[in-house]
Amino acid sequence: MRIDLDTGHIEAYDFFLEAEGSKGDIIINSNASSFPLEIGDNFKVAWDGSLFAKNASLQGMIQSTEGLIGGWYVGTDTLEGGGKYVVTETDGKLTVTNNGGSKIILKSSEGSIAGGILKPLGSTKM
Repeated sequence: MRIDLDTGHIEAYDFFLEAEGSKGDIIINSNASSFPLEIGDNFKVAWDGSLFAKNASLQGMIQSTEGLIGGWYVGTDTLEGGGKYVVTETDGKLTVTNNGGSKIILKSSEGSIAGGILKPLGSTKM
């Protein structure tokens, strides 16, 4: 280990640091096989950058090629909910397909709606 007292820089190759606190431990372990950084039981960072955060509140833009949010699977170009609906976008059209194969197609550029069976909810009276 090397400590530079002028800059406060600490350099070490194999190290283990554990700080015990009332809300949980903070562990930094350069020899850990999976999570070199752990803060309590709810926050961990893996060597590959994977993040585990229980009860996290994230703000701002999140970019992902896939994931699961609120029971909806997010794919590269699809959004699937509860095995009942698949939402896709191609050529400026948004298509919603249910598990029976019925489709609703929304075309934003022309403001039109096309589809198989549409059942309006509520009244259309003004």
